[in-house]
Amino acid sequence: MKKFEEHHHHGNYQIGDEVLTDQDFRRRLLDIIDGKHSMTLGGDKIIIEEKLIAGELFKEFCDYGLADIRVIVFNLVPVATMIRVPTKQS
Repeated sequence: MKKFEEHHHHGNYQIGDEVLTDQDFRRRLLDIIDGKHSMTLGGDKIIIEEKLIAGELFKEFCDYGLADIRVIVFNLVPVATMIRVPTKQS
């Protein structure tokens, strides 16, 4: 999902290839909260995240998406790290 910044798209959102007005987007969010798409017909939760774009230093490693960097912490001490770099096969 992306909030358009360009003046001709002001107030619109893009989800995949679909462009939604602010009102359509809010309606879609309410449908989710009301459980319209839920298998149990119960209310669902919504998580909205900002789309991340790779910085210049990472562009050569990000042809197929951003790397996923994880740090495992035990008792406030980092004990392991992992990086997943998306590839064409993944």
